[in-house]
Amino acid sequence: MKQILIATHGKMASGIRYTAELIVGQLAEITTIDAYVTPEDNVEEQFKEFFEKHKPKLFTEQYLKR
Repeated sequence: MKQILIATHGKMASGIRYTAELIVGQLAEITTIDAYVTPEDNVEEQFKEFFEKHKPKLFTEQYLKR
């Protein structure tokens, strides 16, 4: 099964998943990471755990510089 990761600052990732599930029902293939919600959040560990379970074929982050 393909796994989708949605990771954002704040609780936007959970909000995206919640909205999608209102439309199409429960989505077991989606994992969310709500980064930096509290000072105790260990985002690096959350990513590490996800990528140990799910070996991605492609992972990118774009940064646009003007």
